[in-house]
Amino acid sequence: MRAALWRLASFLTAAGFIAAWQIVANFKWVSPVFLPGPDRAWAALVHGMVASNLAVKLAGTIEHMLEGWLLASIAGIALGINTLHLGLWSVPLGWTAGWIFRGVVTTLRLRSGDWERRRLAV
Repeated sequence: MRAALWRLASFLTAAGFIAAWQIVANFKWVSPVFLPGPDRAWAALVHGMVASNLAVKLAGTIEHMLEGWLLASIAGIALGINTLHLGLWSVPLGWTAGWIFRGVVTTLRLRSGDWERRRLAV
């Protein structure tokens, strides 16, 4: 009996969220470009299944996600190795970080007027 009540409560909660979503979409409290209603989302899903281009778009999306994950993982591992000072790639990453830091500091000095004061003092 208790399990049935939990299932009913779960179903009612999900139905309430979908109903609230539909109400927000119907009253256009959020632009339909950013938040289409569940009826439009369902119609788009059915159209994608019927037109049979949904699988191609899904595969492209998953491919982009995996490429981004792979690049982020490589960068994270390289920075982690550099942080642990294992000696691998520490010089190139150190030089890069130094050049970036110097560039940022120089840019901030130029914007704050410190560079002009230093030039006049010399």
